[in-house]
Amino acid sequence: MIEWIYENIIAIVSVIIALTAFCWTWETDGKLKKQQAQINDFKIKENAEREESKKKAVLTFSTHKVRGMGLGRYPYTALYLRVQNIGECTAKNVIVSVNSKDIDFDRIDNFTPYPELQPSKYFDLQYTSNSAKLVEVIATWSDDFSKTRVVSEFMSFGLS
Repeated sequence: MIEWIYENIIAIVSVIIALTAFCWTWETDGKLKKQQAQINDFKIKENAEREESKKKAVLTFSTHKVRGMGLGRYPYTALYLRVQNIGECTAKNVIVSVNSKDIDFDRIDNFTPYPELQPSKYFDLQYTSNSAKLVEVIATWSDDFSKTRVVSEFMSFGLS
């Protein structure tokens, strides 16, 4: 009789352990599936953003000086506005404009619209300036993402 009681107690404890393990597994599995769904959604969004960025050209501006010796051994300083494509797509028909009468670009009409600016490439526009004021530089171009993209930046074109 005592053996029968022990066997029943062991059986009941075994059933309780099995039910507890089943419930714990059920709950954990639900959490894992929910977490995996969130990870999948994140990866899908990340891939879509990556594909979108492959279609975009991103243009940046910077100014720099080149010092050298000209004909007759006289020193000169040339000032340049650099337009660079740091995006992953080719920028087409790049048009650069500067809204200031204090800055003169040498032959800007001959260089813009620039037909194609490949990724990680740049072109320089030589200018002369007597002003250190902030001036707005605007670039307009097209790429695989959009027919018309615009970026503007305020820059100082002084001699400093």
